[in-house]
Amino acid sequence: MTELKARGTINEPTQYLAKDFDPYDGVNYYRLKMIDFDGSFTYSKICQATVFSERRVLQIYPNPFHSTLTIERADLNEMRYVLTDLLGQKVAIGKIGNQKYELDLSSLLSGVYILQLFENEHFVSSQKLLKH
Repeated sequence: MTELKARGTINEPTQYLAKDFDPYDGVNYYRLKMIDFDGSFTYSKICQATVFSERRVLQIYPNPFHSTLTIERADLNEMRYVLTDLLGQKVAIGKIGNQKYELDLSSLLSGVYILQLFENEHFVSSQKLLKH
């Protein structure tokens, strides 16, 4: 549940913004409960939003990997990837334009890496990877 402070008595439509940082996978239902100063309240109409977690729309495999890492995703939007070592050093950067993308990482030393994916400069996913 998210609570927002009211802007007081206003005779015009007012917009509020709240984010659900832990939605359920699938259909989610939302409504507003508006509480007046006297304690009385009313509910808004129910709205729904369908959310697909990255587990359903994004697959990164194999993990651990030897030389090639595959990234599969459901959408067609271009994504950017950044692969760093555990010290935060960037070891690979690029764009993913296909739904199934193979990343050649044969030149990397064995170890643990962090793969971060971005879409339109917004963070999408982070995954720890092990290279043999």
